[in-house]
Amino acid sequence: MSSIERLIALAGPRAKQRVSLGSRTTYRVGGSVQALVTLSSVADALELWPVMRDCDLPVVMVGNGSNLLVADGRHNLIACRLEGE
Repeated sequence: MSSIERLIALAGPRAKQRVSLGSRTTYRVGGSVQALVTLSSVADALELWPVMRDCDLPVVMVGNGSNLLVADGRHNLIACRLEGE
C-alpha cells in the first residue's frame, strides 16, 4: 500500500485521491492534486499530519477556492482544506 493510499484509508471521508482543484475555484479551471484532505479540528491535523508527511509530497493549504488559480495538469502534492468554525 502506498503512502497516499494509507492516508486515504486512515482519513476516510476526510480525504479524496486524485481531486480536481480547478473545479473548486471561483473560475472553475485548473488541474488536479494527488489528494485533498479536509481538516475540521486540531485533532484531525494531529492525527493526519504524520501520514501526510510520510507521503514526501508538498502540502499546501487552500481555502474555499476564491483568490486561487490552479495551473492545468496533475500536481504532485497534497492540498489541505480547513473546515469548520
